[in-house]
Amino acid sequence: MATTHALPTAGFANRPDGDADVAPPAAVRAPARERWSWALYDFANTIWSMNVATLYFSVWLISDLGASNTAYAVANGVSSALVALSIPLLGAISDARGRRKPWIVGFTLVACAATVVMGLIGQRMLPLYGDAVLSGLVRPDGWHAGGAALGWLVVAFIVANYAYQG
Repeated sequence: MATTHALPTAGFANRPDGDADVAPPAAVRAPARERWSWALYDFANTIWSMNVATLYFSVWLISDLGASNTAYAVANGVSSALVALSIPLLGAISDARGRRKPWIVGFTLVACAATVVMGLIGQRMLPLYGDAVLSGLVRPDGWHAGGAALGWLVVAFIVANYAYQG
């Protein structure tokens, strides 16, 4: 003997025009691969936000490289202004086309690439000073990062932060 299970209908009354409301479709659980993908994406997003955007980049830039607070504030301000000006438009385009995944993947790849560039600039164009450096070099008094290396580092941070926020 087969049994059938009806969807609950409590709270679904007839509408004033006489048509019966239809119960919403039952929720379907996403496949495990999609759930794990989103969890790992969100985990990486959280780590990037804490480590790069809010904590360690500013400490490295200001304490270890001797750059001014203004350099970090300008970089953060420029990326935030770009987000405020462009992301609503890009979001509307994404919504209109109904394809959000390419935007997420694209912004993620740009953020990753710009973060790699930040690391390469830090390794190749700037001296390694700070408490965590194995050689234990202490930044000489009066020295601070500047010039092209600092400029490219700030540009890479702006791109990475913009893509992260996007």
